[in-house]
Amino acid sequence: MKDTNFIEISKSIGKRLLNVTEEKCYEILNALEADSKFLASHNIMDYSLLLVVETAPGGFGYQEYHIGIIDYLQKWTLSKKLEKAWKTTTNRGISEKLSAIAPEPY
Repeated sequence: MKDTNFIEISKSIGKRLLNVTEEKCYEILNALEADSKFLASHNIMDYSLLLVVETAPGGFGYQEYHIGIIDYLQKWTLSKKLEKAWKTTTNRGISEKLSAIAPEPY
């Protein structure tokens, strides 16, 4: 699921999918930002965020979250730059949905 799907689902059900405190939210965002900057500093792109939500048996409202960066970690090379140029040229209007983008926007 792409991040836009995550946002759309949150809007359609009228609530956030992650039920965490504001403090925990900033903690998660800071960790993700630090990880993303680390990967970008090593010229790495094309990875995904995995979010696992576990609900307590019986649905008593307790949720546990596991978050991690997964998938292929690829270098932003000339080949990837050419891939982006080709896909952008042949598929006009979808450039924001491409996974072949420079590491910084990730």
